[in-house]
Amino acid sequence: RGAEEGPARYAGLPHRAARCAGGGEEPGRRAWRVQYVRTRPPGPGPARPRDGADRERRLEADQVNTLQSYIAGRWVGTRAAKPLASAINGRVVAHTHEEGLDFAEAMAYARGTALPSLLRTHFQDRARVLKALAAYLLERKETLYAISAHTGATRSDSWIDIEGGIGTLFAYASIGGKDLPSSNVLHEGPPMRLGANNHFIGSHVLVPKRGVALHINAFNFPMWGMLEKFAPSFLAGMPCLVKPATATSYVAEACVRLIVESGLVPTGALQLIIGGTGDLFERLDEA
Repeated sequence: RGAEEGPARYAGLPHRAARCAGGGEEPGRRAWRVQYVRTRPPGPGPARPRDGADRERRLEADQVNTLQSYIAGRWVGTRAAKPLASAINGRVVAHTHEEGLDFAEAMAYARGTALPSLLRTHFQDRARVLKALAAYLLERKETLYAISAHTGATRSDSWIDIEGGIGTLFAYASIGGKDLPSSNVLHEGPPMRLGANNHFIGSHVLVPKRGVALHINAFNFPMWGMLEKFAPSFLAGMPCLVKPATATSYVAEACVRLIVESGLVPTGALQLIIGGTGDLFERLDEA
């Protein structure tokens, strides 16, 4: 109020700001002094990259690596084999490894090393591990989102896979903590009378199997599909061999690396197979 419009020479500026100062000695009247300040030089300035272009540039900068299997407590694979292309720009983002895997060793390690380690704990212990693992992965989810972008998934799509998968760990941790005993024996139903004079009674019990769970997973949910199978198997006390679909195996491999780095899961309780299955199925006693 009471201020004149700025000088004509400022009218063409694309960006300007007005600094205003109030004052005046005349009662009932406020005088304003307006100073126009140029906040950016005239002209369009540098163009800001579109979100899609910026995303593609970040993807191009990612390093191409050779994926590794995790077998018998060690990472296997250094020589590149099959290239895996990004669904965003078609560029190679990873390779499977050329080296073959010793599945006899993997099975023996699961049964001989991982299984005894798991059975030294009980349902409650393993439920606590699942909860801690879920929290650990959740803190590192942005790393997984960046890798998942290569599958062509939006962040909303990846949310289902990444945080949905982590959510299954929390869910089974809750089941184990609330509904399962601090032992490896689960009584199923009430005791039943086995004799006419109540001299004998019995009950059905569930105990961990002395074997290995083999999980063959689909391409569309490389993380959720893996974790939703791993969580109940781990809670039940069974070591797992995981075979992700090759097309999106780089997401599963990144997740398994985080799990191994956490140190929360006994060695051999989760083994990862990248690439072909070789003679693995011939080494299974039952489906």
